[in-house]
Amino acid sequence: MTNNFNLIRLAAAWLVLFSHSFPLTGSPEPFGIFFGYLSGGGLAVDVFFLISGYLITQSAAHRSLLDFCVARALRILPALFFAVVFCILIGATFTTLSQAEYWSHPATWDYLRNAYLFPIRFPLPGVFDNNPVGGPNGSLWTLPIEATMYIISACLLVLAIRSWKAFLALTVAFGVCYFVSQWQFGLSWANKGGNILPGVPLFNFLGMGYFFFAGAVLLKLAPTASWAGVGFAGLAFIASAWMPRHAGEVVYFLTLPYLVYAVAFIGRSSPKRRAGERADLSYGIYLYAFPVQQCIVHVWGADIGPLWLAALATPPTVFLAAASWRVIERPALNLKRKPAAVVAVAVQPSSSWT
Repeated sequence: MTNNFNLIRLAAAWLVLFSHSFPLTGSPEPFGIFFGYLSGGGLAVDVFFLISGYLITQSAAHRSLLDFCVARALRILPALFFAVVFCILIGATFTTLSQAEYWSHPATWDYLRNAYLFPIRFPLPGVFDNNPVGGPNGSLWTLPIEATMYIISACLLVLAIRSWKAFLALTVAFGVCYFVSQWQFGLSWANKGGNILPGVPLFNFLGMGYFFFAGAVLLKLAPTASWAGVGFAGLAFIASAWMPRHAGEVVYFLTLPYLVYAVAFIGRSSPKRRAGERADLSYGIYLYAFPVQQCIVHVWGADIGPLWLAALATPPTVFLAAASWRVIERPALNLKRKPAAVVAVAVQPSSSWT
């Protein structure tokens, strides 16, 4: 079935860039001002997890465990590795340390471990320390949580749990635990609670787990999308900004899954659905936007302002994302068709590493 998911992911990736332009220049973020409980970047990440839950559940239903694990690793890890190397090279250009100090610093080489996800290391020595926000790539924090959802999906695949009732139960459980963690235990973005895995805070895990499995429920239930439903859900979503904080967030949790599903499938006969189908740049934009923005702020200063930062960062970010897709991501995805060969290569020693 055709859909607009790639176009939505592309828009969400750019929204992350736009939203980050405000804190990266020391400016108040407009979504946060309007909604109180939600930033533009937070909205985009929730959309990513909704779409991921929909597509990953669909993928798991038609793959063996080995194929599923190989496919997920090939989608995330190769592009991430090159983005991590890119940040290290950028760091060498902008560090306040000497080149000898930078390359001999343990934190420089420790940053390479970000390619393993658990946990993410954010600082590089002497890099962007004078920017309003430090570190070369603050966007990477979501990737360990995404990988955790893949691990849970793999466990469900092993247990042959594919019933929509099971996914609905998981969605409700994540949602209830998320709000109970706030209302009863005081967890928040500032106080995320302990880590369930390295780099996976409990509070974020619960919130994103809700949206991931809500996406899985949408796959199973396939609700009928209508313009009237979109209008009602959209008005409720906007009205949540004037509700008490907790009530507004509950409305947001209930309306966003339907809105994303509706936008994905309403008008799917439209030519717009073709946007982004030939090249999925969303992951590359997500990986490279933050370091590009940090470079611009370092050169021009925070006085550049958020709108100019977003405008100047968009072209080089899209260029890097396109290069990542063409050179790294698409070739890696093509290997999914032969998972056994990939595994055979992976377990054999390579002379390039010895």
